[in-house]
Amino acid sequence: MSAHKALAEALVDCVSNPDRGWSTGVMQALVAADPNLEQFAAVAGWHRCDGAAWLAVKDASLADTTGGRELADRYVAGVGRHLRSLSDLGLICEALAASEIPFVVFKGPVVAEQLYNKAGLRFYGDVDILVAPSTFARSIEALEGRGCVVLDANWTMLTDVVAGQIHLATPLGTVIDLHWNVVNEHALRKVFPIPTQALLDRSTTVDVRGNCLPTLDPVDTLVHLCLHASMAGANRLGWLKDVERAGSASPQWLEVVARTREWGAGSAVGVALARSRHALAAPVPAPVLAQLTGGPGWRALTKTVDRLAPVSRVHDHGSVNRIVARAARSTGRASTLELGRRAVGWARDGGPFAGEHDPWKLTDSRDPRAAIFPSGDRATYVSVVERQT
Repeated sequence: MSAHKALAEALVDCVSNPDRGWSTGVMQALVAADPNLEQFAAVAGWHRCDGAAWLAVKDASLADTTGGRELADRYVAGVGRHLRSLSDLGLICEALAASEIPFVVFKGPVVAEQLYNKAGLRFYGDVDILVAPSTFARSIEALEGRGCVVLDANWTMLTDVVAGQIHLATPLGTVIDLHWNVVNEHALRKVFPIPTQALLDRSTTVDVRGNCLPTLDPVDTLVHLCLHASMAGANRLGWLKDVERAGSASPQWLEVVARTREWGAGSAVGVALARSRHALAAPVPAPVLAQLTGGPGWRALTKTVDRLAPVSRVHDHGSVNRIVARAARSTGRASTLELGRRAVGWARDGGPFAGEHDPWKLTDSRDPRAAIFPSGDRATYVSVVERQT
């Protein structure tokens, strides 16, 4: 067995069933290919599966390896971040509730607590909060009133792109993604029209360690996790595991299909569901995939891509499966046209990743592309947000 295949099989095995531990054959193949588990730890980090990887390594008595120690450090850091986020959720919820602002908590801590049966299996970097555009300004002020600090400073850029979120930090350092729409990019909001008020109206409450938190309803949770995964490339097992867990927890498949179509996200959601089923045996009925994965041409393309470049064997941004997922739209035809449109741009600009950057990951405050570059004023951006629906 090749080293690449051994790494992929070991990661899929522990992510698929973190309670079971590795089979003897999988463990032997992994150790033969990667004795110190350094590559395995790196791959697990890329796929955002540090928790499942660490539990498997510990169960196999391989904790005292270079990769094992690295996974242990990341596991402890992730659990600590999760506990701090849960504590800060109290502050966030109190601030918004005191100002009588409807909101939901989604992704992050709610997914970690509600969809996973063991602490530490799902890590995340921030807490996502959704409020209506009309209450966005008051939400910022309410959080600032509890000691939170706005991190973004490039209001010119945020206004120009009509960004769907800004970032704040709590006094303990937890980063808050404060959304007025679950889709951040203006261009994608035109493709996927997801009304914030409908999400708030359908919201449900869940118990998270004794705290009653408002969150997206189960169908919205699954469809959003799928859409979010596809728009990011659907090329990490951690994202596909979220989809598998949400699909297992909410098998309301007729509603899933209907909600997906309301959002204009058929093929985009279909890509994530199909990959989760292929990689992790997610319980997605074949008729659901048939309704959401587009026409025969697009289905043939995505199946070929997933066969030639399975997610478990991809460990970088430049993969063809990421390119295809990010082009997925409402239908197979629309997705194919988008892929073609992008191909023309790539030929002109020098490749699919030429000039690609994330303003929130640029750390030089002198770079005018960075979200932390000081420019413009908040009031202008907020006034634009308040005009959105």
